[in-house]
Amino acid sequence: MEITSETLQRFHEDFSKAVQSLEEKYDCSISLGRITYSDTSFSAKLTVNSSRDSERIAENRFDQDVWKFSDSGLQPGMYRRIVVGKDDVEYAVVGFVPNARKFPIRLCRIDDGSIVHGGKHFIKTIKNEYYAGIIENL
Repeated sequence: MEITSETLQRFHEDFSKAVQSLEEKYDCSISLGRITYSDTSFSAKLTVNSSRDSERIAENRFDQDVWKFSDSGLQPGMYRRIVVGKDDVEYAVVGFVPNARKFPIRLCRIDDGSIVHGGKHFIKTIKNEYYAGIIENL
């Protein structure tokens, strides 16, 4: 096998098709992460989630990562919690990008449903309400 970015892209697509039967059989989702490679080998992180429901996966990932942002007032179980940002706009907290230095908190703007990112100190107020709308691009 010649290892190039094109063959790895095709490998990634074929891998996704190949594991579909396992996903159905075990009611899980299987994903192959970013591929790193050299001339003779390649590697990637394989992730198996215990659900095929993207909403449930996002909520579980939120609860796993929220401890890193507890200084923002966030805790497990606050997935989709409505907050007010420093810009006085309402958002739902929908996740994190833990490796992002400046804007690690993923937010869904309530008025238009767009996904934005905020800093650790962007949240001004946490409301006692949850967002029930549809969130695109989880």
